[in-house]
Amino acid sequence: MSAPPIDQRAFAPDLPRNLRYLCGYYTSVSDVCRKIGINRHQFSKYTSGSSTPSLHNTNRIADFFGLDVEELCLPHEDLRRLFRKRSDHDVEAAPRRPSVAKSDVHDLVDRLSGANRDVLKRYAGVYFRYNFAFDHSGRVIRSFFQIFDTGDMFITRHIERIQHRSNGSKKLTTLKYDGVITAMSNCLFVVEYDRLMKNCLAHAAFPCIPRPSQRFLTGVQSSFATSTGRPTASRVVLERLASSTRVMDALRNCGTFDRHQDRIDADVIRMIDNRVDADGDLLAPATV
Repeated sequence: MSAPPIDQRAFAPDLPRNLRYLCGYYTSVSDVCRKIGINRHQFSKYTSGSSTPSLHNTNRIADFFGLDVEELCLPHEDLRRLFRKRSDHDVEAAPRRPSVAKSDVHDLVDRLSGANRDVLKRYAGVYFRYNFAFDHSGRVIRSFFQIFDTGDMFITRHIERIQHRSNGSKKLTTLKYDGVITAMSNCLFVVEYDRLMKNCLAHAAFPCIPRPSQRFLTGVQSSFATSTGRPTASRVVLERLASSTRVMDALRNCGTFDRHQDRIDADVIRMIDNRVDADGDLLAPATV
């Protein structure tokens, strides 16, 4: 029979803060979880205070950090003093802590990656992604986009197959992006990194108000246009595909298309239209 969870509020109200502080000594929280042998998503609940570890897991965590359970559950300032005292006598027992800013960034990433998992589960799957090309050609890019759960966080895969006008060839160039996705305030936020060139970050946001049999998600994306050498933004649409869709089958239908051909749904063309009218909402108006 497993040990009951500790009543953190009564016994160790500073345990979440202590865990975040101790993890700051390591490269990442994921690194700590691998070494302890605890599920990353579950450990995030401990650091956020939304769940409490069992006595068994508390002992495992304390042993990993070289502490007694009582020391692990000390008031936060007492724990910090304990480590400062140890650092005066034993460098190995208390390695130099990274800057507060770095620890705060790790904490932010941990919170975002574990946020609103129930919402993200509804959107896990495969999609076509549409936007107008950033080279001002008026052509439409249809690419492959996937959201999936790793157990620790939700990540994205984005594959573009683009025909560049500059080289006069019909050969398609394949671009691949890895990303992370989180859900906040009824919106999906995606940050992507160019896997091949490693010289570009992209961001996209999609309002996620669930509707029965929802086919499309509309949003806005921003990135860096290599064709112009400037930051750029556009409307973007995700079209959900059947869960049985094979990646290679989807990729065969990706590419760069003339908007006046019948290869792209007219509703998609309308949704990715970047023209800004007086009453448009793509760009915020100047203050009068």
